[in-house]
Amino acid sequence: MSIADAVPTAGRAELPRQLTESRPRNRDRDSLTGLPGRSALLSRLRAAIADVAVGGRGFAVFTVDLDRFADVNTAYGGDVADRLLVAVAARLAAWAGDADYVARVCGDEFVVVRFGVEPGRVAEAARALLAVVATPVDVGTHRIHVTATVGALAAAVPCNADQLLASAAAARVHGKRAGGARVVLFDPVMTQTARTRVEFANDLGRALDDDEISLHYQPIVDLASGALVGLEALLRWDHPERGPIAPGQFVELAEQTGLAVDLDAWVLRRACTDAARLRDRGILGGEGYVSVNLSPHTLAAGEVRQLLTSALATSALAARNLLVEVKEAGLLSTDGVFEAVEVLQRLGVGVSLDAFGAGGATLADLRSFAFATLKIDRSFVQAMSESADALTVVASGIELARGLGAGAVAMGVETERQATMLRHLGCDSGQGYLWSEPIPLPQVARGLQGSRFGGPTWVGGATDVDEITAEHGLLRIVALHQSGASPASIAAALNREDYRSPQGQRWHARTVEVALRRLDSYIVTS
Repeated sequence: MSIADAVPTAGRAELPRQLTESRPRNRDRDSLTGLPGRSALLSRLRAAIADVAVGGRGFAVFTVDLDRFADVNTAYGGDVADRLLVAVAARLAAWAGDADYVARVCGDEFVVVRFGVEPGRVAEAARALLAVVATPVDVGTHRIHVTATVGALAAAVPCNADQLLASAAAARVHGKRAGGARVVLFDPVMTQTARTRVEFANDLGRALDDDEISLHYQPIVDLASGALVGLEALLRWDHPERGPIAPGQFVELAEQTGLAVDLDAWVLRRACTDAARLRDRGILGGEGYVSVNLSPHTLAAGEVRQLLTSALATSALAARNLLVEVKEAGLLSTDGVFEAVEVLQRLGVGVSLDAFGAGGATLADLRSFAFATLKIDRSFVQAMSESADALTVVASGIELARGLGAGAVAMGVETERQATMLRHLGCDSGQGYLWSEPIPLPQVARGLQGSRFGGPTWVGGATDVDEITAEHGLLRIVALHQSGASPASIAAALNREDYRSPQGQRWHARTVEVALRRLDSYIVTS
């Protein structure tokens, strides 16, 4: 259906010439709306830029993207969605008139080029454009309320057409991330931010390939006995140039760049393998578990069964020794989580409700899930000795866990006073700096030696466990170097085998090179 088909015959003569002229259909023209496509738009922008360079009229570029268009397509079907696009295209073309230019570049994204707009009035023009789009559209028997996000900028020379479109798109994306239904003017900072994000995402993909990501583990201890009952796996990324990257920063990046499933697959494989090693060495008991956090994107992607089955089979870890943490805040707000939880439970994998008290789930919501543990948010645990409200939340969480047949785990325990209060309240176990910060696997294998706060002490299992030390790492470097391995290959091997540098850090090619220079005179003796 074209725009001409969607408009009553009596009104066709009033449409802008751009939409009513008889022109041959080609790949530079959109078959649905009849508007020019991206290639034709770029040609028009190049001509406009050349005109400005010799003293012609200035112009502004507006990118328009419909909000929640995918929902319209899902709710009403492709025919209604197409007719909505045709109607929006007609509105944009009517607003632009014969003097300006409108194109459809892809999907529900349009571009309007308006000539003769003063730079100081670009925002005003963008708001007027937004108002034109954001009125209900009648499509058959459906009245569809439309909103849009508009990115805008005034063209300045020197520039090129691709830069203009990219800059306007950057403003539009910024508006989308802020919630949509708004106008955003381009700021050069947006380009640098986008470039940084792309480079960062490339680095993250490489880090996964090069085994640059690592896991640290924070013990979860029985509050009554101090015995180790579980470990929470926590991501760490020591970037070779940027240094340590905050987990929240790169996890969010993974979700936004489509790497979340790859990252979670790596975490599951490594955590299950590490837990199996600790179990085999007697460090983790038969009922002990490793707990991992999975992204809502992974849970919603429908790949949970395959990821878990593969990780458990490869590591030979029993399903009962693995817990997957699901944040309360995302429990009901993310599509597919409920189904994913059912898959986990059918596989025999435990589900832990993370950060209870911070997500607003109701009792009726929580009864729908058979949780293995309920983790009480650290903000309430740390405030409970001074705040009656926080204490009430903690006590309620412990009682709720008991009622649901789940274990109660207090997060963020930092003082013996907090641990004592939790024991009196009947909490099963705790996790926090009272016992240990998150630590590398070799330190878990050696066992905790207690707490500087005088809290519960857990001592590692068998005393004859082989400890991985920096000295052993240096010996391994010599052996690999003599076999002809490059510094990069040596670093990768050391990290795979859980060796650490003398400073306790992961190995990189440059640190291997430094070690080799210091070991020039080192002679390996048999």
